[in-house]
Amino acid sequence: LAAMGTLKLTVAVLVATASYLAEASAVAPTRVRGGSFVPMRRGSCKGSREGESLRLDRWQSLTRKRPNFPLLKRIAVRSAAPERAAIEAAVAAEEDAGRVIREYFEFWNKRQMDDAISLFADDIEYEDTLYPGVFKGKEQLKSHLYVIGDALPANFRFNVDDLAVARPDENGVTNIGVQWHVGLDDGTKLPFTRGSSMYKINREGKIIFGFDVPEPVAKTGNFSLAILKLASSVMKALGMQ
Repeated sequence: LAAMGTLKLTVAVLVATASYLAEASAVAPTRVRGGSFVPMRRGSCKGSREGESLRLDRWQSLTRKRPNFPLLKRIAVRSAAPERAAIEAAVAAEEDAGRVIREYFEFWNKRQMDDAISLFADDIEYEDTLYPGVFKGKEQLKSHLYVIGDALPANFRFNVDDLAVARPDENGVTNIGVQWHVGLDDGTKLPFTRGSSMYKINREGKIIFGFDVPEPVAKTGNFSLAILKLASSVMKALGMQ
């Protein structure tokens, strides 16, 4: 009986050792189960991003399956969690950036220029293509906003027609495009008052760049093309092309 007990203990130790080595080995191991050796392998699956391959942390038996929660499904859930969190963070950043721009338009319409300028970074660079040069810094931009606000009647409003928000880049900067028009506070649209603007917002939620392109009152499309064509001919004659 003592010999049989010793033999059982020895077998148990060998089985435990083989199991431990199977978990730690980089070579496909085997495991003793019920007197037979069961081949083992590492499972893998494609991640949620193209070209991404995820490895299991533990060896999984080729013959063992969980009917209620398959192995590959468990891997997919595990691999999707980090990317889902990243997507949710990006969506939140997009929503915050879009909210900043809408607040800017609302402050402008209420002529609350101090509140509007508070949304900009200290080193803001803002270009309005109706004016020469670039407004650099909050003080220059603040003066520009007050000049425009005082020139327009109080019932003039900037209305956002469309707003597109890009995913933040590697520096946390979000690009936003806005299509807008000017109308009265009763909803009346005014002619030749459409425009588009581009904005950049940093990770702190401050506007660091602005670019306005208002609709021109004079539609000089064909005239401008004629001038460009003439300039191109002159440059070609002078050998500049």
